Amino acid sequence: MAWAILNTDDALEIWLKHGPFGKEDPANQFQHLHSEPEDAFQFLMGGLFPLIGKSGNLAEFNDRGLLSDTEKDWLLDNDRSEGHVITVRSAAFALVDRPEEQFQAHFWMTWRHGGKATALTPEYVYYDAERQMLRFHLPKPQWRGMGRFRSMEQLRAKVQIALGNGGLLPVSDMEQPLVPAVDEPEHTGKNSRWLTITS
Repeated sequence: MAWAILNTDDALEIWLKHGPFGKEDPANQFQHLHSEPEDAFQFLMGGLFPLIGKSGNLAEFNDRGLLSDTEKDWLLDNDRSEGHVITVRSAAFALVDRPEEQFQAHFWMTWRHGGKATALTPEYVYYDAERQMLRFHLPKPQWRGMGRFRSMEQLRAKVQIALGNGGLLPVSDMEQPLVPAVDEPEHTGKNSRWLTITS
């Protein structure tokens, strides 16, 4: 909790000044924080516990000592020496009963800008309690095409964490009313209720 407070003072300052326990007459753009307590609580959780996503190749994670023995055993059992890892880290996982299950995630492999997207399922998902991090193991993007039309495939992930109280992370911009959640995000476009990570 202390880590979250020290690293999110701007969001917390806004919430404390304009939220349910703040000014009686908050600024217009923060009226929703004052008048919608349930939404205000979700904004507080989003301010305290942001989701941070990263992407990298398997070798890089292995060289940096970021893979657990369990993951290394899985890689060995499945004869995997190449691959890609997408991570989601958040102190919010400390509030979740089953971090390895209480998330929604969608993955796609795309080739060339605007090209067809193929849906993927992670080959392995591991929750690292020490780092408060989910790691999704996926196939390594490949080069496709020929000559000047040759380009690298790109992985895209959209992830959402379900809190025990029914709240969802990430939340939307605090200066606007809470954007409703979308069950099935499109692989293109933006939705502030889903964390988007690309390779």
